[in-house]
Amino acid sequence: MKKFLILIFISLFLFSCEQLEKGLKQQNIVTQTEAINGLKEALNIGTKNAVNYLKQPGALYNNPSLRIPFPNEVSYVADKLNQIGLNSLVDKFVQTMNEAAEKSMEKALPIFTQAIQEMTITDAKNILKGGNNAATMYFQSKTYQSLYQAFMPIIKQTLMQVNATKYWNEITTKYNTLPGVNPVNTDLADYVTEQAINRLFNKIAEEEAKIRTDVNARTTDLLRKVFDSNAIVI
Repeated sequence: MKKFLILIFISLFLFSCEQLEKGLKQQNIVTQTEAINGLKEALNIGTKNAVNYLKQPGALYNNPSLRIPFPNEVSYVADKLNQIGLNSLVDKFVQTMNEAAEKSMEKALPIFTQAIQEMTITDAKNILKGGNNAATMYFQSKTYQSLYQAFMPIIKQTLMQVNATKYWNEITTKYNTLPGVNPVNTDLADYVTEQAINRLFNKIAEEEAKIRTDVNARTTDLLRKVFDSNAIVI
């Protein structure tokens, strides 16, 4: 009888171990190293996709949801110029602003790469546990100032090369000569730089959400493991 009970105990123990092993496999245990490497891989892919898309000629201007519009705080200037038949000047100016922003996008990749390399274990855990834009928020806190400093010179130079500065000066000059209006003095390079960075973060947020929610966007085994809904980081 005693031997029989021992056999039953051993059988139950082995069965429990087998069930526990199956349970762990189903839960998809992820080590901290795997989690960090997987997250960095995802962020490298996402930022590269975003930058490569936005740096293409026409990527901003030809997409109404991404296009940088006439400065909103002085939109009345565009309205007034359109009323007097200068809509083509306004349209050309908007196009050249977007061209300048597109040309600046290439500067973003080294900045994002550095932010990814400097990511801590705590940063990685917070991003993995966060919402669909947690990584984007991390990038905003870590890279905004660096992006601004990198974008501003090239945008300022490109605005001049594509004649956006010329068009802006012509627009503001024509508007400021109209009777009864308040003079316009908007910093064009600052406006375009901020708008370009905002659109870059919007695109990165799209790429991040895609990897988090779309299984097909997880193109490697590591990404599939780390971003699996059953993954548990230990």
